[in-house]
Amino acid sequence: MKYRDMIGFSKKQPKKKVVKEEPKPSVTDILKEQFGDKINEGPAGDYEMAAVKLSKSYHKFMDDYMKFERLLINKGLKPQARQLDKAYKGVEKFWKFYHKMLDKLQ
Repeated sequence: MKYRDMIGFSKKQPKKKVVKEEPKPSVTDILKEQFGDKINEGPAGDYEMAAVKLSKSYHKFMDDYMKFERLLINKGLKPQARQLDKAYKGVEKFWKFYHKMLDKLQ
């Protein structure tokens, strides 16, 4: 006698068959059907690659700047840390200008 017979499951339950639906076509495929095989995306892809690289380097620079500023403060050089902070304001102004410019391009 099998264990499943002792606990009351004498017969294996039949498994339900899952019917797979056809995958939905991607948006790109739908657009290709409507407008032809060639889709002109413009220079947005080039802008995006450059923007991602610049964003990564900016965030790395910001992290290093913050660490250096904390180091100066911890060493007792608070006036030099303030001067560094004032100089960094120019970088922040550039970053705001850069984002406005990107919004206009896209």
